[in-house]
Amino acid sequence: MDADLLKLFEENYTYKGMCSNLKKYRKTIRKEFRKSNVVKEIPYYPWAVVERLFRMQGGTIRVAEWATKVTFPYNDYAPDENGDLVLKAMESNALFIHLVATWQGLEVHEYYPIFDNKASKIIKAPNSLDLNKARQRGMVRLIARTSGIGLDIFEQTDDDFEDENLQSTGETTSIRVEKKKPKKVEPIPTQPQKKKHKPEDTSFLQSFLSGDEIKKPEVVEQPKEQYTKESQEYASLLLEVRKTIRDTSKQSEAKAFVTSKGKSLLSELSYSDLEELKQTIK
Repeated sequence: MDADLLKLFEENYTYKGMCSNLKKYRKTIRKEFRKSNVVKEIPYYPWAVVERLFRMQGGTIRVAEWATKVTFPYNDYAPDENGDLVLKAMESNALFIHLVATWQGLEVHEYYPIFDNKASKIIKAPNSLDLNKARQRGMVRLIARTSGIGLDIFEQTDDDFEDENLQSTGETTSIRVEKKKPKKVEPIPTQPQKKKHKPEDTSFLQSFLSGDEIKKPEVVEQPKEQYTKESQEYASLLLEVRKTIRDTSKQSEAKAFVTSKGKSLLSELSYSDLEELKQTIK
């Protein structure tokens, strides 16, 4: 950057000149994260305000490519030609929107992920709304990087993709929320109602006369999944199981277990299945 360009960048960054009134447009969203029981305050600038200031300084934004596919490798256990469960190299894909900004003769590129902030995962088949949101969010980030407008918000962000709301997110203030215990409600005493005898139902009478004990059917509660496949806990357990299989050479036992669950890959198992497999191959 030359001296004049650096001076303009610094003015934008320190809220001087054209950006002297920018802070009055700053807004904050309070969002509760149920998993961590934390409420976060997320400040942002509306994308239209940031774009207006950027264009007043001669800046332009264009979409170079709406969906750029990036392939990256990973390893997972899968059956080989002999049916043995072995660690294989695989590939997965993610989509990014490619944006280009020009400002005062400077050109900067941005590859912004097409990301679902609510589900906290990459969108593999985006629709027009997903693409438009990614363009707006990526545009604000690119403008900040290029010209310094609103850059301080991004500098204070703990995780760019932890929870992006609207078009631009920044510093987060975490507040631990204490869950309130439900108050005990004393039941109102009521007169017990006599059950009407059904003549057609003789099972109770027959059991009573014969002296047999009436057994109530047992209700078996189905276990609930503790962690989803997108959670860090699931990823950690998956790595631990892979290491155990490798160290104990129990590929056959692991393959039989995966097959019994109707799956072909370890990563297709649920969290509870992985815990069960971990105990099996110890």
